[in-house]
Amino acid sequence: MFAAQAPAPAAAPVPAPVEKKVVKKKGGKGKWIAIGVVAAVAVVAVVVVNTRLGNEGKGIF
Repeated sequence: MFAAQAPAPAAAPVPAPVEKKVVKKKGGKGKWIAIGVVAAVAVVAVVVVNTRLGNEGKGIF
């Protein structure tokens, strides 16, 4: 009367939740280092030029 039925398929395993990659924003540290280096070079250049011109009696300051 009743036909044999195949067992019900096992429930598919629940997939692991997909985690979003957290993209860290750079703090801009490299930018500030570059600005500091440029400022330091500018100060050294002004001091060197002022010393040279000061030796000739025409200082910048």
